Amino acid sequence: MKAKLAVIVLAVLAILAMRAAQMHIADTYLDPVGKVDAQDEAMYASSAMRMASHGEWLTPIYQDRYALFKPPLLAWTAGVSAKVFGSTAWAVRLPVMLAAAFTACLAFLWKRNLAAVVLLVSDRLWVTLSSLCLTDGLLVACVAGAAYCLWRDPKLELRRCRWGFAAATAAAFLAKSVAGALPVLILLVFCAVSKRGERPPWGRVVVVMLAAGAMALPWCAYQMAVHPKWFWNEFVRSEIFTYGVASPIQTSQDNAVWFYVKRLFLMDPVVALVGAVGIGFAWRRRERALLAWTVVVLGTAMVWSYRNVTYLAPAVPALAILGAGVLRPRWAPIALLAVLGVKLAMPPATWGVDVHPGVLHPAVVQLDDYVRLHRGRELILVDPFEGFYSAVLPIKVRYVFVNPAGVPPQPPLDLHELGILVSADEFAALDRMRPVWRERLREWGLDSDAPIATAIVARSRAEVEALMRSRPEADYLVPDGGGFRFVLATTAP
Repeated sequence: MKAKLAVIVLAVLAILAMRAAQMHIADTYLDPVGKVDAQDEAMYASSAMRMASHGEWLTPIYQDRYALFKPPLLAWTAGVSAKVFGSTAWAVRLPVMLAAAFTACLAFLWKRNLAAVVLLVSDRLWVTLSSLCLTDGLLVACVAGAAYCLWRDPKLELRRCRWGFAAATAAAFLAKSVAGALPVLILLVFCAVSKRGERPPWGRVVVVMLAAGAMALPWCAYQMAVHPKWFWNEFVRSEIFTYGVASPIQTSQDNAVWFYVKRLFLMDPVVALVGAVGIGFAWRRRERALLAWTVVVLGTAMVWSYRNVTYLAPAVPALAILGAGVLRPRWAPIALLAVLGVKLAMPPATWGVDVHPGVLHPAVVQLDDYVRLHRGRELILVDPFEGFYSAVLPIKVRYVFVNPAGVPPQPPLDLHELGILVSADEFAALDRMRPVWRERLREWGLDSDAPIATAIVARSRAEVEALMRSRPEADYLVPDGGGFRFVLATTAP
């Protein structure tokens, strides 16, 4: 058994590391159907690299401001990896790859079925998220770990299963905020559909939840004590309520059910089909833990206001296990390996698996060339289309966005009021406004002017050109036809 698990770990890590080592930060599609890229990876990777180089481990920082939109588990683990192996894309992605290998082992151990592992490794969404520095890979492993503990010990009588479930739940929260409630919901649904004597007593359920809270909530308590205004407005009001409960923006106009069903089948028709059939078999076999896992993840994704294909990810291992259960154990791994070969041979397809990704944003290559020049100046990117890869580079950057409507509303964390997001006219008056903005930042607990005017909104190309003339000592990356070109300063910095 140990030999099989070792082979699974090495094989999964080999596939994921091959992809992770070749790809620029944030330079891939998360959602090939909606053409949504992985720009959030730049924020997490930047925070992790800053922790590795500057410390400040309790409070993630992105572009010189507090980054409290998510708890810090990913930043911590990626930061430690960057500290040990260097601030490279491969290093900051390593913790997620290890979590993915752990998930693959759990998929095998569930029914000792190698087909579940092959189904998992052949799923495009799972492979993509497992090779990026994003919270989703950690969340998937945490949910899978909690569900596995519940399956092994439905009454949670064993101490290792109780504490395992509690630790997985706490880690899920520290990885992705309210999504950490998924293991709790799985446990509650499992208890609701199970008979007395086949589920943990409610007192034990409460104890497990309290234990998870005791492990997860100290970080929140620390932030409320040290950065109360920023934490409340960004973590609670903005991330949870503004963009979660009542999301003001969407990447697709499809209704929630169609949005997820379409992506589930287009991104992996094999896992979707055999998983759907497996649900019927699991229902007859009364496999409650597996069913609760699947139903909770898919159900919460569809009722959550904001729609994102990554919300399906915690269900993929469950669907792989369900699907493997309806296939003949003797021949299924061989047939599925052939399916994986087809997916590897067709990486451009929405269901293809790409372990040799090319460049999605050509500007990332230009930025690498620019860094090698060692210019020592600030770089201002105009309408950037590089997934914010520039945020992880050792240069001072500002971003200019062209929006005829001007600076958009910013509640509840008003970056405009704090001087982090400013208009082109305000940027022209930067020296005069800087003391005002610094005082406002200090009132919010950030005693620094470094984040001031890191993002600028111009209402027209004419305003962009005026901005460039007003700051001739800076370098610029500007749109040029279908690509970008550098405008390098010739004056003294």
